Amino acid sequence: LARMFGKGPAAAVPLLSLALFTTRDCATIGASFNLPSKISAYLQEGWGTTKSTADNLAQLLCPMGVQFFSTPIHLLGLSLYNNSARVALGQRIAQDIAPIYAQATIGRVCRVAPAFGFGGIGNRGLRNEFRAFTAGPTPKATTTEVAAEALAK
Repeated sequence: LARMFGKGPAAAVPLLSLALFTTRDCATIGASFNLPSKISAYLQEGWGTTKSTADNLAQLLCPMGVQFFSTPIHLLGLSLYNNSARVALGQRIAQDIAPIYAQATIGRVCRVAPAFGFGGIGNRGLRNEFRAFTAGPTPKATTTEVAAEALAK
């Protein structure tokens, strides 16, 4: 997208832009895979929601919510790519980030909701079903317990 909507011929992506894009992606991944279990526990304890409801709410809200913080990082990376001139951060925010923040955030929320929100819910359900299927019946005693019992006789 940077090259499609950029000004002039394609250029090398600045190292700072790559670092900002990496930060954006790490925030989205962390909010999609690590944060929902913690938020779910909070919703269950603090709000009294059921585990299923809390899990689903957390899985939907975390990846979408982080976009409000990661979108400015994304837009700053694009700004640095499209305008390599030395420009003050305040000026970049005023010219390149603030005017399109709302629509860019909505677009990014709509982009992550199916993959990390609904996809995460579906993935968790499939994973739990697969684990239950492959686990089979639970043994009544471990091998160590059976051996210790046999030796005791």
